[in-house]
Amino acid sequence: MRFDVEKQNFTSLVESGQTKSSEIFIHEEIRPLLNRVETSHYNKGHMIFSEGKIVRGIYQVHYGKVKVYKQGSDGKKLIMNLCKPGDFIGYRCLFMGNYPSSVSAEILENASLSYFPREEFMQYVNSNKNIMSYFSQLLVRELEYVQDKIAGMAYMPVRGRLAETLLTLDGLYTDDACIADEGVTKKNGICVSREDLAGMIGTVKETVIRLLSEFKLSGLVKTRGKSIIILKPKGLMKINEMYR
Repeated sequence: MRFDVEKQNFTSLVESGQTKSSEIFIHEEIRPLLNRVETSHYNKGHMIFSEGKIVRGIYQVHYGKVKVYKQGSDGKKLIMNLCKPGDFIGYRCLFMGNYPSSVSAEILENASLSYFPREEFMQYVNSNKNIMSYFSQLLVRELEYVQDKIAGMAYMPVRGRLAETLLTLDGLYTDDACIADEGVTKKNGICVSREDLAGMIGTVKETVIRLLSEFKLSGLVKTRGKSIIILKPKGLMKINEMYR
């Protein structure tokens, strides 16, 4: 069963597909609405919305990162997506109305977000079909992504899932993406807790720690605090390919 690395961030897929890029889309279509809303700053750990609660608007990330996850009956979090600057969160409310959210959104790194109340956003959307088309495509890609994630967890061993996820995260973090108190500025530093990493691949923290140690012994990665620096991406790709 193929579980494409490119599908790890479904928003990026839409942006690079048949629709316009996120930057062009925002400037051309949403700028009038952006000028009418306030941007709020949130610290790591702040809950944007919770599973089971009604989401009454759409959020857009300006800087920082947000994790979107489901929580199991055992309390473990399965991280469905990491949202980066330019991504939208909570847009299902456009299609589902006052229906409880099936996921939670939490600040992973200190972040700045804009908030669009659903009613106001819908008024704007009704006069601009391109925007609704954009979010419709996002929703379709999200469903495809979830299907692939479930298939990957069912058919790909944890070792392969970790290698694949590290490659995906490598594309989300840049030179200055790591947290300041870690003192890591080297390129490819992935700043994510082992618990969150376990939540992304559907396993426990202890398994992630063990596999990272194996990757370190093989010279594929090195770590500094919570940060992971990829040394040999081709080696991780080879591990990922073994299980496809």
